Amino acid sequence: MHNCFVDVIQTLIAFMKFRPICIPLFLFLLAICSCKKEYSYELNSNPATGTLQTDSDGTCMAKTVNGLFVAKKALNSSNYIEVTVNVTSPGSYFISTDTLNGFYFRGTGNFTSGNNTIKLTASGTPVIAGTSNFLISFDSSSCYVPVTVLPEGTTEAIFTLVSSADSCIDAVVSGTYIEGTIMNPSNKVDIKVNVTQPGAYTIATTAVNGISFSGSGIFTTTGEKTITLTASGTPVTAGDNVISISAGSSSCTFTVKVTAVSLFDYFPRTANSNWSYQFDDNPDDSLLVIATPQSLNANGNTYTIFMETNNAALGYDSSGYYRKSGSNYYRYYDIGTYLGLTAAIWVEDNFLNDNVNSGASWTGTSYPADISGIGQISLRSRFTILQKDVTVTVLGTDYANTIVVNETIEGLLAGVWTDLSTQIGSIKQYYARNIGLIKTESLDVAGTTSFKQELRRYQVF
Repeated sequence: MHNCFVDVIQTLIAFMKFRPICIPLFLFLLAICSCKKEYSYELNSNPATGTLQTDSDGTCMAKTVNGLFVAKKALNSSNYIEVTVNVTSPGSYFISTDTLNGFYFRGTGNFTSGNNTIKLTASGTPVIAGTSNFLISFDSSSCYVPVTVLPEGTTEAIFTLVSSADSCIDAVVSGTYIEGTIMNPSNKVDIKVNVTQPGAYTIATTAVNGISFSGSGIFTTTGEKTITLTASGTPVTAGDNVISISAGSSSCTFTVKVTAVSLFDYFPRTANSNWSYQFDDNPDDSLLVIATPQSLNANGNTYTIFMETNNAALGYDSSGYYRKSGSNYYRYYDIGTYLGLTAAIWVEDNFLNDNVNSGASWTGTSYPADISGIGQISLRSRFTILQKDVTVTVLGTDYANTIVVNETIEGLLAGVWTDLSTQIGSIKQYYARNIGLIKTESLDVAGTTSFKQELRRYQVF
C-alpha cells in the first residue's frame, strides 16, 4: 500500500509542473490504488485449489451457522458460518459470499492439504426477516448456506448448558455414524439447558472429523429444557469423537462413535441397538425393540435375542431371534403365534437378501398348520423384493438405500402351492441400510394398508 501511494504522489508532482492540482484526478488515482490493493490481495501468487464439500441438494457441508441474525441489528464477529473444503493443493484463499438482505460473509487465510474447516465472518446489517441462501464459491466448486434472519426486536435468550465434569448431562446421540457416509436428519443429539431469560437461541459446534451439530429456536419460558441439534457433514475416519458445545459462559462435551466401513447391514444386531416405533400415526401407541447382548443357540446356529415392550414399566417380552450369513438374514420365531394359529410352530425363515435385484423371490420353510374350520394344511412364506436401494420417507425422515420386501403366505392346495394373499392379506416391510426395519405395512385382501408400524427413533451401536 505504501508503494502505491508513493506512485500517486509522484504522479501528481509531475502533473502539477504543468497545471494546478486536479482533485478529480487525485481521487481517480486513489481509486486505482485501492482496486490494485484488493486485486493483489485476492489473487495471491500461491492460491490454494480444492473443492467445497456439498450435500446432495447443493448445500455446503459440514455447514455451521453461528450467532443470531436479527433484522435492523448490525452483525459482529459472533455471526459467522463455517464450511468444509477438501484441499488438493495448499496455499492461500480469499472467499466471499454474495450480498443478500444487506449482509455478506468473508474469510481469508491459508489451507493445508486435506479437509479444512473455514470460518467466514458476517458483515452488514440484515434488512428484513426471512431466509436467504448465500452462495459460496471456491476454485471451480460452489455450494450454498441458508441463513435465517429473525424479526426486528427479537431478544436473545440467556441459558447455560446442564453439565457435570465437562460432560453434557443426559446427552442422547441418535442415528448411525459411519465413516464416509453422509449425515441425514436422523443424526442428531438432544442436549439439556437451563434457561434464565426467554428469547431466541442458536447453537453450533465446530466440525470434528467432518461432523458438526447445530440448532436454533425460541425459548418462551424459563427452566430446564431439552433442545435438539442436527448433524451435518460426513465422518472421515472411524473412532470416538468428542464434540464440544458452548453457550454463553458454559460448555460441555458429548461423544459420537463413528464405526468403520464394513459390509452393509440392513438388519443390525449389535448389542443394545434399539428402535422405537409408533403405530397408525399415534405417537402414544408405541413399541421399543432392543437387540440384547444375549444369544440363543438353536438348530446349530447362534441367534441374537431381540426383546420388545410397549411399556418399559411392565418389562420386556421376546421379539424373536435373528442371525445373518453372507447376504442372507434369518429369523427364528413362532410362526404359529405370528399368524394367530391354534398352536406354536417354530421355524427359521430367510426373510431378507441384500444381494439380489428387485423382482427376486424365494420361499421360506414349509410347516404343517392346524387351521380352525379347515384342518391341517402345509404353509410357507414367500418373500419378494419389490424395490432395491430406494429412498423412503418415514415420519418426515428420508431413508436412503432401502429394500422393500413383500411377504405373502402360500398354502399347499391339491398339491399346488397357492398364494393366499387374496384370502388373508400380506405384509410389506422396509429395511434401510445400516439402520434396520423402518416401516411395516399390513395389507388387507384388496392390497390396502390396514395397519402400519413406523420408525420414529433409533440407535445402532
